[in-house]
Amino acid sequence: MTVSKAVHAQHAIPLQILYRHHNLFHYFPSLTQALEALFVLEGVKPAAQQLIHDDELHNVKGLCANMGLGFASSPSGGGWNLVMMAERQEMADHALFYAHIGNHQRLGEALGYPPCCVGNYLDHIHKVSSEEEYALLAPSHGMRIPFVMNYLLRSHDMALLSHVPCSFLCAQSLSQAQRSYEVIEKYGPDLAGYVRESLRGPVIVHEHAAHPLKRYDLAGKDVHYGQALSTRESYMNDVFARCDKVHVVGPNHLKLCQGEHVVDEIQGDHVRFLLFE
Repeated sequence: MTVSKAVHAQHAIPLQILYRHHNLFHYFPSLTQALEALFVLEGVKPAAQQLIHDDELHNVKGLCANMGLGFASSPSGGGWNLVMMAERQEMADHALFYAHIGNHQRLGEALGYPPCCVGNYLDHIHKVSSEEEYALLAPSHGMRIPFVMNYLLRSHDMALLSHVPCSFLCAQSLSQAQRSYEVIEKYGPDLAGYVRESLRGPVIVHEHAAHPLKRYDLAGKDVHYGQALSTRESYMNDVFARCDKVHVVGPNHLKLCQGEHVVDEIQGDHVRFLLFE
């Protein structure tokens, strides 16, 4: 199970979650890390794993002590530490132990991941190299998906789920994601609105990356956009930058256009158009 090192951008994000008179963003360097701590504190999930730099480790440990959370950590190199926060100390210790010995099944269970998602992860761990590829493997339930299930922006420090769901309509993952969003609404309504708008919208996935489309407008089978983000470097980044429209022939067949000119056409099992609403 991976841990993101992403650091949030310091613009236009309402960075305030007050929990027992503590702003959680004072303790964590990224938005998703602060949210993960909140989800453990509110009982949405039993434990969370994070990479915490030496500079923040003391403060995070102090916060866990003040909040009554279990805390366990070990150096992971380069000034970073693998940290487990949990409802109880023994849970944090067990999670860190499973991470050390590489027992992904027990680690997933300790972190509260749904058994079906842990099983799916283990079934493909030696065949799949990225979260984007898991999205291509997920059974298709149509192109429209609840926005809370959008885990594909984790590299942009934005996600409600810390695991890869076995399906975009996995009932247990959907329930956890919805509860997580409700907790954000409770403690940071302005932030909840920001999260909702960030996770909503069309995303194009292929074997190399995922491309969330921003400043978009839906017109029938056409998606006009002003910006295409990318979760990783790939040759397709330049193609999306040159285009301003996607024509959706089908969920696995897309034409990338600049105006009415078709710049590229991608289709097959290695392509997926998703719309998070």
